[in-house]
Amino acid sequence: MSEKTIEWNLGFARDEVLAGLEKLLTTAGYAYTRVATDGEVRFQVTLAQGPLGVTARLSLSPVPCW
Repeated sequence: MSEKTIEWNLGFARDEVLAGLEKLLTTAGYAYTRVATDGEVRFQVTLAQGPLGVTARLSLSPVPCW
């Protein structure tokens, strides 16, 4: 099975992103597990089509505040 990767930079605090992902997955009724390390948080989601991996990483560059 191949793994596809999509990356995007979000101008939100890490905690807001993680809370939003958890809310999205819970609202949609998806079963998931969450594993956190120092630099990232991984979600393993169970979908009807197969497993989905979502990884949230801390940005290495500062996000400008407007």
